[in-house]
Amino acid sequence: MSSEIKIKCRNPHEFLISIIYSLSYASRKAGPVLHRSLLGLGYIFVALDIPSVFNMPAPDFLLVNTRRKIVVAVECKGDTVEDRKLKKKFSDPVEDAIKSVVQDDRNEYKIEFVIHTFDIFANHYTHVAHNISEELGKDVLIWTTTAVPQVMADSATGGTAEYYTLRKYTSQNYSVKHYDNELERLLAQGILISESDIACNPLVDPDVEYKVLFYELSEYTLRAALSDKYRGRRIRVVEFTNDIKRDYQSIVKIDRLIGVITDIFEVFPELGEIKRSSMEIVFKKRPRINEEFIKKFDDIRKTIINKSESEAKKYIRELKTRRRK
Repeated sequence: MSSEIKIKCRNPHEFLISIIYSLSYASRKAGPVLHRSLLGLGYIFVALDIPSVFNMPAPDFLLVNTRRKIVVAVECKGDTVEDRKLKKKFSDPVEDAIKSVVQDDRNEYKIEFVIHTFDIFANHYTHVAHNISEELGKDVLIWTTTAVPQVMADSATGGTAEYYTLRKYTSQNYSVKHYDNELERLLAQGILISESDIACNPLVDPDVEYKVLFYELSEYTLRAALSDKYRGRRIRVVEFTNDIKRDYQSIVKIDRLIGVITDIFEVFPELGEIKRSSMEIVFKKRPRINEEFIKKFDDIRKTIINKSESEAKKYIRELKTRRRK
């Protein structure tokens, strides 16, 4: 990662995805943070979950506009790569898979491909996009996010805040327009997003580490245990897992998520328990969320996130063994 880039997420790839996620997905974790956002134009963040059996590389996610019948397939790049590594992600089989995802039986949707990168890599990806377009006969647009935020006045607090800008990149040598004129105008002007409004979403990575899954899902499970939707209820583990996949727009495999959720309830029985015979979660009617629990909860999560992957798994195994004795 270039030393010029300043990000708040764990890595550049996650950060670039999270920028778009925060501007285009309404969930418990993130919503439309600005009136002038991608969501405001009707573009919804959708995970592109292609079964591994097809062994097909694909863009990171889709922005689907059902009203305008447009799909924007976005590939995020936090560093420079050559065009040969990207061509397969913009292929005809990928287009067919996208049409299947949006159930485009009548062939109504227009599909656009976008490379989203940092502004300092824009010139590099101009050449990459040009080469892909020449070889595949498909236009590839380039979006950029500022690598270094701009410090601006914050009217809400009276102080200052750091803002990033998402915009469409054009040059004299390479200029491709969006089908959607409103989207074209919005991205030509640029969308400002405050650092505080960026919801980092590591679960968009299908290979996210166990320790990150445990860290993220333990917070999600705590919020769930306190919510009216789940408190005191019995719910199938797979139903809870599907809620997680929807709220994070994650393509992490269900089996992995269920394994981590099982560990969370063993480590934090104050929230509820999993009935293995029926594979149901029984949430506590009155979860014991006192100062002692909050300290335990925070200490475990801080400890696990700072360990290596193997050490984190061993640490959780030891916690579970200790509780069973």
